[in-house]
Order: sequence, then C-alpha cells, then structure tokens
Amino acid sequence: DIAAEYRLAQPSARRVDRHKEQDRFYEVFHKALLCGYLANIAEKKEKNLYLAGKSREVTIFPGSTLSGGEADWLVSAELVETTRLYARTAAAVKREWIKETAGNLCRQVYINPCWSRERGEALADRQSILFGLCVDVEAGVPYGPDNPQESGDLFVRHALVRGDVGRPLSFMRHNQTVIESAAQMEDRLRRKDFLATEDELFRFFREKLPGSVYSLAGLKKHVRQQGDVDLRLTLNDVFRAQPAREEVSRFPDVIAAGAVRLPLTYRFDPDDAADGVTVNIPARSAPDVAAEPLDWLVPGLLPEKVTALLKGLPKVYRKQLVPLNRTVAVILNEMPRQERSLIMALSDFILHRFGVDIPGSAWQPQRLPEYLTMRLALVDEDGQVVSVSRDNSILQHLSTSDTQADDLADVRSAWEKSPVDHRDFPYLPDRIPLPGNRGVVYPGLEKSGSLVRLRIFTNRKDALAAHCAAVRQLLEKRLSREVSFIKQDVTLSPAIAGQAVYLGGAQALSAAMAEKIMVACFNRDIRSRGDFEEYVTGLPAVLYQMAHELKTIMAKIVKEYFQTRQDMADLMSSLNPRGDVGRELHLQLNELTGLLPENFLTLYDQSRLEQLPRYIRAARLRARRAVDNFPAHGRKAAQVKWAVDELNRLAESLTAETSREKRQAVEDFFWLVEEYKLSVFAQEIKTPFPVSAKRLKEKAREIERMI
Repeated sequence: DIAAEYRLAQPSARRVDRHKEQDRFYEVFHKALLCGYLANIAEKKEKNLYLAGKSREVTIFPGSTLSGGEADWLVSAELVETTRLYARTAAAVKREWIKETAGNLCRQVYINPCWSRERGEALADRQSILFGLCVDVEAGVPYGPDNPQESGDLFVRHALVRGDVGRPLSFMRHNQTVIESAAQMEDRLRRKDFLATEDELFRFFREKLPGSVYSLAGLKKHVRQQGDVDLRLTLNDVFRAQPAREEVSRFPDVIAAGAVRLPLTYRFDPDDAADGVTVNIPARSAPDVAAEPLDWLVPGLLPEKVTALLKGLPKVYRKQLVPLNRTVAVILNEMPRQERSLIMALSDFILHRFGVDIPGSAWQPQRLPEYLTMRLALVDEDGQVVSVSRDNSILQHLSTSDTQADDLADVRSAWEKSPVDHRDFPYLPDRIPLPGNRGVVYPGLEKSGSLVRLRIFTNRKDALAAHCAAVRQLLEKRLSREVSFIKQDVTLSPAIAGQAVYLGGAQALSAAMAEKIMVACFNRDIRSRGDFEEYVTGLPAVLYQMAHELKTIMAKIVKEYFQTRQDMADLMSSLNPRGDVGRELHLQLNELTGLLPENFLTLYDQSRLEQLPRYIRAARLRARRAVDNFPAHGRKAAQVKWAVDELNRLAESLTAETSREKRQAVEDFFWLVEEYKLSVFAQEIKTPFPVSAKRLKEKAREIERMI
C-alpha cells in the first residue's frame, strides 16, 4: 500500500506541515502512477490540446478537473478515441519526474554542437526523448564520448587549424606562427592562391590523429604517448606553391624616407582600412620623414600605381601613350627611383622620353585605389599607434608630445601675443620651421571672445580655419558701420516679407542673407597688414553690390515660391488626396521642398540661387498641367523617372571614400536633372544650354567611371 509506505517513511506526521505533506504524497503517488502509464504522458501544446507520444494529439476530457489546460505535462489512465482522442482520468505531473521514472527508456539526442574554447572540447545540448517527446534538456554537455567523429572534426578545425584554444601546446604555437607567416606573405604579394585552405589543413591534421582524440585533454594524452613532431607544420605544408624569391624581394620589410629607414607592414583585405602598405613612423621623428619617397610605395606595387595613374589621365594625353602596357614597361625599366614625388618624376620622364607635356592638374592621384597610396601610422615610444592617415600632411601634424617642449615653447614665446588689432596686423608666414629641422608649426590668428590673438598651431588645417574666422572678426570690427548697413539693406520689403512664410519667415531669411555675405567676403586668409588694408579699401563696394544682388534674387525666389505653394495648396484642396492626381501633387510638393531646404541660402552659391525661380515656376506649371491632363503628365513623368532614379542611385553610391571629383559630378548631375525636368514639363521656360536624355546618360556613364 503506497499510502501506508509513505506514512511509515515519515518520522512524525505531526511535525510536517500539512500542505508539504500533501505535496510530498502527490509526488510519490504520481511517480508510482507514471511507472504504469508512461505511454500516456502528454505535453501541453495549447489550451486543452496536448501532444502525446508518437506524435498524437490528445484533448483533455471535458469533465476532467484539468480542463482549461493549466498543466504543462499530464499523465492519463486511458486514452479514448471518439470524434477525437481524449485523455481521461488525467493528472498533472512535472517534467523531471518523467525522466526519473523512465530511466533507460529515454533515448539521448544531441543538438547544437559547438566548440568551447574554455573547456577545450566540443559541447552540445543533450535531449532525453521518450516516445517522441522531449522530457529533459541538459545544456553544454561533452559531445565527444557519444559522437567522437563529429566532435573530433570540430576539435581539429577550431583548435588545430584556427588555434582557438585558451592555453595552446608548443606545437600549436609553432603552427600558428607558420600559418601567420604564410598569411603575411599573401598580404605582401596581394595574392590569395599561395596559402592552403582551412579544409586542406583540416585534412592534414585529421589524417594524423586517431578518432579517439576529440578534446584538448585527449590530445595532451596522445602527445605524451606519441610525441608532437608529426603535428608540426612546415611552410611546405602551409603553402600550395612557394612564391619566387625575386618576387618576394620586391616587397621589402623597410623603406628609406630621407635619412631614416622605416618598417613596413602589409595587409590584403579591400574591406579593411589597413589594406595595402603601412609605414610605421615614430611620432617624434615624423617631421624628419621625407614624404616624397613614400609616394613610390614599394617596387612590387609600383607597376600597378603607374598604370592606374596613366589610366586616370584625360584622353587627350592618354591616347598619346597607348599602348599603356608598353609605356608602363618603358617607365619601369628606364625611370630611376627618385627622392621627389612620383607624379613629378613621371611628368618629367614622359616629357623627355615620349614628348608628351602633361600638366600637374591632369593627374588624378586621388582617384587611385587606397591600397596604391601609402598608409602612414604614427607610433609612440611604446609602439602604439597614435594617428593614422593616407595623407602626407600627417607628417606635419605636431602636438606637444611630438617634439621637444623647449623648442615649441621658444617659438611660441617669440610669436604669440594678445590682443591683435587691425591696426597692428602682423606679417604671418604660412609656416615656421622648428629648431633642428624637427618639423614645422603654423602661425595664425584666433578669436578669443571679443578679442583676437596670435598663436602657434601644430596642425595646418586647424590654423587656417581659426585664422580665417579671426580675420573675419577684424574685418567686421574695421567695417562695423558697413556691416550694420548691410544687415539693414538685406531686410525684405513689406510686400515680399509677407510672402516669406513658407521659407521660415522674413527675419530668418534676412539673417541668412547677411551671414552668407559675411562668410563670402570676410572669411579670408590675409597674412599681412598691407594686404589687409588693400582688401578693406575695395570691400564696401563689394558688400553693397553683393547685398543688392542677393536681395534681388531672394525677392524673386520668395515671390515665386509663395505663388507656387499657394497654387499647389488650392489644387490639392480640390482633389481627393488618395487619388492618383492627389498623390502626384504630394510627390511634387516633396520634390519642391527638397529643392529649397532650410539651409538653401548657405547650401547654394549665387549662380545656383539665380536659377531657383525658373525651377520653382516650372514646378507650378507642372502641377497645373498634371491636374488639367493627368494622362499626358504621366507620359512626361515616365520620361523623367529614369533620370531621377539614376540620380538617386548615384547619390546613394557616395561613401566617405568617394573622390571629390565624383561628388562634384553628382551635384552637377542633380542640376542637369532639374534642367531636364524643366525642358520636359515647362518647355516655354528656356534652358541656358541644350539638355536631353542622351546628354544625361552620357554624363551618368562618365560618373560611373569615377571612383
């Protein structure tokens, strides 16, 4: 009698909480029931619906106290099939009771095998399956004892081929050194056909290890018994074919730049910022490094760079050098490596050897692939990289830690002063050499509140930006009356001001016009008092002329934009916004607002601003004609759609690495598309130059060829 046995097992029923006693009795009793009804267990699938063994779906009998589907697992005394399979005389049980009761009746299944670096072996999740139901899951158990073959494969691939272990054995460290050395050779030669693949290295180790080795512990035991000599890789094992010694010599370990020799590292990965050749330069020695020799890269990459530069020449010069492969061969054989820039050497050599005079502006070094430009890495005394760039100007970027503090302090003491006024505007050279030829620094003016001071910069770009802003402050102070007049002069007339509502209001437009004039006329790189006074003399007339022209242009823009927005609002109010014409007008409105963003005054130069009234007027005509004759408008829209799509595609292709030339070409293409829209939708508004689909397609193809 189970109940009697249960009571006898208790030291004293009075000492046991009644609820705990009932729970304990329930567990013991139902474990006993499970012994006889294991085939009738079921797991909850959804309310009142359970999945029993052998993939059978069962429903709790409506009269059962378990009806409602609260129990996750149940066992029933009988399964009765009528219109469906019912579980009768059912009770809730716990999942862990089933495995404990079923014991060896459960079948073990492993899923999700993976490599564990910490454990040094393959792990998997082990499921206990009873009659097709998963009654238990153990996560992260050793996979090898039950699956030595698959576990051994994971061990070999991760531990031996990839070296993914916490504490590698001596032969593993040796093998990783050999593999890294071979990989560096591929990086150096920019080829991926020397090194054996992971699969080939996998087969090498798998053939040498018995199937019983599937963990780091097992390998250590194998090494103690057999030794590890046969598991050591050689370059012959790692290389499919050894590169020729002469080819390797064209990718040296160091490069000479002036009086210093600098170490080189190589990387072959177009998706990596370090792709190509990196020269490591001590930050303190950067001013001593001659940039020109770095322009020549290494002998192994020079043919590619020369070829790319020649291909980047305008056709008028390039066609005089065809066939290019023969020209490149002559250059490489006859032109010696020099201490000046590669482009200057090429220009002179080609002029004297081929009689072709190529101006410096014709070369396009910025269009080269990044790996054909030396990557400069400035490192500190500990060898840590502090700055990286492919721009040689990094060599002139100094900070206090990059040069002797005394040298920099002496220069600052001799030059820096505050305040500086337009009456004592100093002569400022573009750069000042530091003592001992330790580089250069850059003098410039800098705003300091309402004052201006002279200071020394270690970065030319920072110096120029600060200097131009400070010159503007001096000019505004010198011409304060003219500045005040200009701000008043660009105030829109009351009639026009009332129409500026769609462009942020008259006050905001007047402020933007004044700022545009100040930036255009006052942000100047003036470096002497004589130049300052000479510039000031003719500046008032320029200011008034520019203010008059800009105010005239803005009046036209505001008037046209207000009228167009009013017309479009009237048209849209009379249409179903969800209809075809309504949706088309919404699209046109989005295009129009995109043409005049909030910052359009600073975004566009004056020549572009002058064209805006034409485009705005064309948008108004286009909207009216879309309402008057939508089918005809649709045919015209189809003519323009490809150009807009092409523009969007080109704009989306721009990245941080895109050349300045391509960005400018895409901007020009934007305005070409605007002119093309005008020629299609409003032909009575003449374009300043011929524009057609053919011209746009040619321009698009030209942009495609840029990088």
